[in-house]
Formats: sequence, C-alpha cells, structure tokens
Amino acid sequence: MEMQNIHVDEVSLMFEAARSFIGGAKIIIDSDGIEEDGVNRHPTLPVIVCLAIAIEIELKALLKLSSLSRPRGDGHDLKVLFEALPDSVQVELLEFQIAYTDFSASHAKEMLDEGKDVFKKWRYAYEKSTLETAPAFLFGFALALSEYIKSKTSIERSDNGWLKNDSRR
Repeated sequence: MEMQNIHVDEVSLMFEAARSFIGGAKIIIDSDGIEEDGVNRHPTLPVIVCLAIAIEIELKALLKLSSLSRPRGDGHDLKVLFEALPDSVQVELLEFQIAYTDFSASHAKEMLDEGKDVFKKWRYAYEKSTLETAPAFLFGFALALSEYIKSKTSIERSDNGWLKNDSRR
C-alpha cells in the first residue's frame, strides 16, 4: 500500500502526540505504583485514557496519510475511525498488529469494535459503576499503529509532547 506524503508535518505532530501518550502509559505500567495502606496500587485510568487517545490520534493520522477526511460525527469512536480507512489499510493493519498484541486479525477487530468508546467511557470513569477493557490489547495496538505509521512515511521527530530534561524541576 502506498500513501502520499502530502501532510507529513501535521502527521509528524500527530505521531509525536500519540507517542507521548503511549510513553505516559508505559511509565505508569512500569512504575512501582502508589503505596496506599501498605498496598501498591497501579492507576488504571490514566493508562487507559492515554492509550485510547493515542489510538484515536494514530487512526486520524492514517486517515490524513490516505488523503481522507475524518468521518463526521463522533471523533472519539475508534470503530468509526478505523472503518473510515481504506479496506486495504484495515486488512494490513490487522495483520501488522498481530506481532504487538498476539491477537488474530479477527479477534483484534472484535476488540476494537467492543472498545470503540473506551476514551469516552474512561475519561469520566466516576460516572460509571463498572468499566471493562483490555489494557494489554490497547497498549499493543497503540504501539502497532505507531510502528505502522513509521513504516509508511518519514516522520519528522520533535519535542512536542515531551518534557525537556530540565523541565521536570
């Protein structure tokens, strides 16, 4: 599949934003968590929200690379965004992601369909009595999309979305 490089600058910024969200999720996943009453707790909410928005941004970047407009309506619906991609890109992505998620193409599509509203549901988690999702799938799928984008176009790396070493003080 050949994609046009007409929106490289904007796609590069989108790529950096998504990578930053993935990085934020990974930092939390790899951390020792927060000790509370003698128990280490790992916060799930920021991991899920970061991964969901990363996937959303990556799908929108792929639409730009395919010279397609974002679908009208709900911009957070991962299923709608994914299905707006050309069929050939969808098939290629679902095969590509297997190395990152260990999910078959059909199972990954099912997971994406089921998790289509993950960002909307998890960003206001306090409004729901129960929430379910698959963080490992989201992490692997976000990484797969990132690597797929890198394999399809040249990315101009920047510091957008990243702290500078002296910014943490």
